[in-house]
Amino acid sequence: IQAFSLAARDGKVFYQADAKVFCVGLRDGKELWQVPAKAGVSKLIACEDRVLLGSRGTIQAVSADKGKTLWTVKASLAGRGELFVTGGKAWHWEGHNIVGRDLQTGKLVETVETADAFTEGHHLRCYASKATTKFMITPYRGAEFISLTGGANTQNDWVRGPCTYGIIPGNGLLYAPPDPCFFFPRVKLT
Repeated sequence: IQAFSLAARDGKVFYQADAKVFCVGLRDGKELWQVPAKAGVSKLIACEDRVLLGSRGTIQAVSADKGKTLWTVKASLAGRGELFVTGGKAWHWEGHNIVGRDLQTGKLVETVETADAFTEGHHLRCYASKATTKFMITPYRGAEFISLTGGANTQNDWVRGPCTYGIIPGNGLLYAPPDPCFFFPRVKLT
């Protein structure tokens, strides 16, 4: 099973193995459908009545019931191939902005400017961005909160997460497990 390609929803499990995406029953493991993966899937998300398959060049939505392609769009999932779903939209990077696509059609419906949340001169940290219902939280200097609801973007240089997993939003809080990070240590909250 390819990393980051396992999801479960409504009694079904979805995953990619080799060059195919599979759907099996959650209780019995019986194969319900399989479809060829157009390219190496870097992100698989089960949401509503569909499964989103994100790769470096495309986002494809397939029916969770039959695996039938609902839509495919060209999209550059920059960086780590990050793709999130919240508020009826699929969110991903497009250049230096975050864009939202309608889950039903794949059409681009929103662009969020991000320049005010970043300080020049730093690189991505060693873990992926996270998303909540209101924010995409990116790992550049610390934790940048990019509003997905039209609010202000904010930057926090002082909190970091550990490699691979990073910070963890949940229960209205931002959890920051201990980390060994030593990049830009003079601003680090310890």
